[in-house]
Amino acid sequence: DAGRAETRGELGIAESEVVGIWVGSLDERKNPLTAVRAAQRASVTLLVVGDGPLRPEVERAAGERIRVLGQRSDVPRLLAAADLFVLTSRREGLALSLLEAMAHGLAPVVSELPENMEAIGASGLAYGDEDALVGALDRLMRSESERTAVGERARQRVAELFDVETMIARTRAVYDDLLRVT
Repeated sequence: DAGRAETRGELGIAESEVVGIWVGSLDERKNPLTAVRAAQRASVTLLVVGDGPLRPEVERAAGERIRVLGQRSDVPRLLAAADLFVLTSRREGLALSLLEAMAHGLAPVVSELPENMEAIGASGLAYGDEDALVGALDRLMRSESERTAVGERARQRVAELFDVETMIARTRAVYDDLLRVT
């Protein structure tokens, strides 16, 4: 809690504000402009972490509630200062940033890609378009109890399904099955 308050203080964010975080490359594939526009429309403070070719556009689009932080080496600290995680990718594999945010107990709000849906299961919110993203952000912003419950489900899901040992065992099983077939 002290670290959370300290980080929020450094960023000029009040403890009462609902804070989302978006982490990734600022490029078309990751679609950061949708996150920025939706957060502004939902009146959610958004930390944008990353760099890339769209950074000038993201900075121009960023309003008062959007903090474009650039590339950072303290992402776990920033995750601890947030309340929810936003993933707006148009194409994605299994996003490690999503799993890390879930491990921090952040409520995930993700684009409806199969990989994202597999990662969150019933422990997050998915959206199909920008209006639906605004609705999901608004819903979580207004309900601390739902935000907390979704974040706890996300933490449990990542611990049960995506810890290192489980991932290694599951990957090994796939290879073992393939070797038996050939």
